[in-house]
Amino acid sequence: MKAWHNRLEWAGFFAVLFCIWQAAATWVHNDMILPAPLQVLQTMEQQLVSPVFLPTVLISVGRVAAAVVLALGSGFLLAMLAHLVHPLEFFITRLLLLLRSIPNIAFIILMLFWMNREAAVLLVLWLLLVPIVYSALLERMEEISAHYKDVFRIYPQPWSVRLREAFFPELAGTWSAAVVTASSLACKAGVMAEILCQVPAGIGRSMQSARFALDTAGVMGWTIWLLLFAFALDAFWKRLPLWLERMQG
Repeated sequence: MKAWHNRLEWAGFFAVLFCIWQAAATWVHNDMILPAPLQVLQTMEQQLVSPVFLPTVLISVGRVAAAVVLALGSGFLLAMLAHLVHPLEFFITRLLLLLRSIPNIAFIILMLFWMNREAAVLLVLWLLLVPIVYSALLERMEEISAHYKDVFRIYPQPWSVRLREAFFPELAGTWSAAVVTASSLACKAGVMAEILCQVPAGIGRSMQSARFALDTAGVMGWTIWLLLFAFALDAFWKRLPLWLERMQG
C-alpha cells in the first residue's frame, strides 16, 4: 500500500512538472530555447532506436563502473592503512582533503597535459570519488574498532580474523551506501568530464554534438536519459543486497 502511495505521489509530481514545462514552452514559443515535452520525448524515441544509442550508453556506463570500482578498492585500502598506521592517517586524510578542495576543471586541464582523454576522464572521476569512499569507510572502521576494543583486548586475534569476523560484516551497510553515493555522483560528473575532455564517444560526446547542432531537444533528451540511468543504477545497488540474500537463502 505504501509503495502504491509513493508511486501516486511521484506520478502527481511528474504530471505537475509536465504541465509547467508545457506551459513554459508554449509561452516561449521557440523550440531552440525550450522545446515542448512531447518534442523531447519524440527525440528520445529517435535516440533510443538509433544504432549508436547502446554503444554510447555502454561506453559511459563502463567509465562510471570502472571509476566506482577503482574508488571503492583504493578507498578501502587507504582507509585500512590509515586505520592501522596513525601517522599515515594524518597524511592521507589531509592529502585527500586537499584534492577534494581543488576544482574538477583544474584536474581535467592538468590531466590532459599528462595523459590521453580516456585516462583523464577515469582519473578525474577517481579523484572525485575516492575521498568520499575513504572518509565513510575510515569513520566506520574507527567506530567498529572502538566497539570491539574490549573483545579484541581479551581475545587477541590476528588482523585477518578481525577483518573476516568483525570488520567485513560491520562494513556492509557503509559499503552499500558508499557504492550508491559514488555511482550517483559518477554518473553526473562523468558526463561533465566527457564533455570537457572531448572524448570520441559517450553520452557527453552526444550531448556536445547536439549542442553544436543547436538541437536543444537532443541535449534535453540525453539529459533525461542520463537521469534515468542514474536512477536505475541507484535502484540496482540498493536491491543488490536483497537479491544476494535471497540467492543465499
